[in-house]
Order: sequence, then C-alpha cells, then structure tokens
Amino acid sequence: MNTVQVEWESFRRAMDPDVSIEQVQEMKIAFYGGAASVLTLLSGISQCNVSLDAGAHVLEGLWDECRHFAESL
Repeated sequence: MNTVQVEWESFRRAMDPDVSIEQVQEMKIAFYGGAASVLTLLSGISQCNVSLDAGAHVLEGLWDECRHFAESL
C-alpha cells in the first residue's frame, strides 16, 4: 500500500516541470491537507458504528462530491 508521500511524489511528477518552487510548496500543503481531511472523514465513519451499507453510502457520496467538483472545472 502506498503512503501519502508516495502519492504526493506521483502527483508532483505530473506537474508542469516549470512550476515555481513556491507553487510546489503550496500544492504540497494543499495535498497533505486534503489527505488529512479524507482521513478525518473516514475516521468519523468508523467511529459512528454505522452498517457497512451506510458507510459505503457515505463513501459513495464523497466520491460523487469529488466527481462533481472535477466536472465543474
């Protein structure tokens, strides 16, 4: 299983090679912030003692939210 660092490195390689170091640093902060937000959401699901179906429904809603955002760009 990958780590957040490994995922960041993959994301970084996909960036324009001419991007400034400042923008890379800001993107890394945002990337790790996003990872922490996802972990917080997942932790909330696991602590609510919901059924597997209910948990899956919440995760599906999160995926839908991300897809809608991506489509709006």
